[in-house]
Amino acid sequence: MSSEKDVAPVGDDLVAEGARLLADGDLEAALEALQRAGARDPESLRLRLVTGIAAWRLSNLEQALAVLRQCHEEDPQNGTIAEVLAALVAQAGDLVESLYFGKIATALGPKPGFVELVPAFFPSFGAAFLSVQERPLFARAKMMAKSGKLLAAIDFASQHVSLNADDDEARNFLADHLRLLGVSAVAREVLRPAVDRGGAPPALVSRYAGVCAAVGEAAEARERHQAACAQAPEDAAIAAAAVADSIWLDGGSDAGAARAAEWAKRFCPSRKPAALHRGADKLAVGYLVSSLVDPLDAAAVAAVARAHDRSRFTVVGYGRGAQSWLENGMLSGAFDKWCDVSDLDPATLARVLRGDGISAVIDCAGFAAPTQLMALARVNTAIRIAWLGVPPGLGAPFYDAVLGRGGGTTPAWGAEKNYPLVRDWIKPMVRNPADAVRFGSNVSLCQIDEPTARLWSTILKGVPGSTLALRARDMGRGGNIDRLVARFGREIAARIDIVDTAAAEEFYPDVDIALAPVRGTSPRMAAEAIACGSPVVALAGASLYEPYGAFLRGLGLGDRLVGADEQDYISIALGLAGSAVARAQVTAAVATIAAAGEASARGIAEIIESNAARMLSEVVGP
Repeated sequence: MSSEKDVAPVGDDLVAEGARLLADGDLEAALEALQRAGARDPESLRLRLVTGIAAWRLSNLEQALAVLRQCHEEDPQNGTIAEVLAALVAQAGDLVESLYFGKIATALGPKPGFVELVPAFFPSFGAAFLSVQERPLFARAKMMAKSGKLLAAIDFASQHVSLNADDDEARNFLADHLRLLGVSAVAREVLRPAVDRGGAPPALVSRYAGVCAAVGEAAEARERHQAACAQAPEDAAIAAAAVADSIWLDGGSDAGAARAAEWAKRFCPSRKPAALHRGADKLAVGYLVSSLVDPLDAAAVAAVARAHDRSRFTVVGYGRGAQSWLENGMLSGAFDKWCDVSDLDPATLARVLRGDGISAVIDCAGFAAPTQLMALARVNTAIRIAWLGVPPGLGAPFYDAVLGRGGGTTPAWGAEKNYPLVRDWIKPMVRNPADAVRFGSNVSLCQIDEPTARLWSTILKGVPGSTLALRARDMGRGGNIDRLVARFGREIAARIDIVDTAAAEEFYPDVDIALAPVRGTSPRMAAEAIACGSPVVALAGASLYEPYGAFLRGLGLGDRLVGADEQDYISIALGLAGSAVARAQVTAAVATIAAAGEASARGIAEIIESNAARMLSEVVGP
């Protein structure tokens, strides 16, 4: 039941003041007044009514509903609370429950002391009921996503899933956008209830397998991928997701390449004879960037795209949404033209590439974007170049060349010089001193597999007092701290610091020696460490799944920083940690390379330009 103060006439009390400020549109001042009112009487129903309306004003329908439901339970005879609750439930899309509370509100009528607190802009039950739509929060989430408002889309989708636990489509949508934000562990927890209860659609099971792989749960990821592929054997996207994750699930073996080749036979048409052409003026180079295996590769892609000679080449980006979207921030300004291909089927995308007169198209996604792969298999008017995230040895029917080390019979362009030393920070790098040696690595959780954890644990044990810094990214969310403890053990995990920095340039001043993991989809981690002046120890790299050692050899650092095997890797790291002189010498060599890093993007652009021009001349003529 309500207290005496709850039914008191509205005067100049703090709750009424908060309601007035809310009605006037001064939300910040209203919240301040309500906070002061809560300090005096946090149980006031009048206070909670206005607080619930304020939560609604902040687009948090889930919280508003929770507050008003509790108010109604405490005072079920309050017609004003019932009216506000009916309007909120209508906006959540529940027609039956909204009508129920609306009838209660009509029967009871408005309650003095409360009705005056409801601002004029808050919709009545009648207005909200007439405008009710199916899954309104989910509809708003999709609208926000279409507008490039990623955080708002996640917020509305989260609220909808919380209120509609059985909506698997919304769960899949939410998990997809959480992955775009880089929080795969949270996405896994979103999808897990649907998978655990059984009967989830294959696309959701496949997505769940992907987020399991992203957080290093390889056994479960393998099992779920197999289940999804068995449920939908003709679904190209589901089969491609299993291929994309094969690097983490097959231990870096050649199984991924075999799966990729099999996928190509099943889902791609035979390629027509090449009909390459060159434009009358400039050559057009296209970059397929709608999805990257490692989102941080976007900085490298943008650097190379910007470095093309604009007097001879036009550069086009084919991505997801508008170039101004948050998720495309690192790609902004890198292209002369941008095309949203997120809703295009393979045949249409192939026609778009032909229609744009693209002479060379560079795939930066591999199996992370199967629609692009199926489009490339249809394109016979452009040179198709593989770059990032592509299984080793994969050539026809997708690619005519590989940027970097090749495999099979596909021509390789640029050998190890296939990744720029990208660093946007222009101030001199100043390393912060420390008493003990600090190792560090900017990797995703899936890269800290058993071989990598074993190597790093051995190194930490061999250097007393040393620590290992991991750039936060997704490390501290959704149970990932527990995963790190499980992989390293409590003793070693206690020496691991999760460092939350906005950019790599802020991370490496506190790292004396960077440690590359065993596997990766690009040399990005080693490239950014070198660009920031930090020596990085890596394995030799027997396959394309081990890109770091080959990249360092291409920079002339192989003798100093690349181990031929695991024991050699450990010896190099321990040697640098134990000798300040050796560390200073290699750091000076790295600094010299980093100083010339800006030219590396132009060098890669030239590799693309010269080889594409040569191949066109051989086929089409000068």
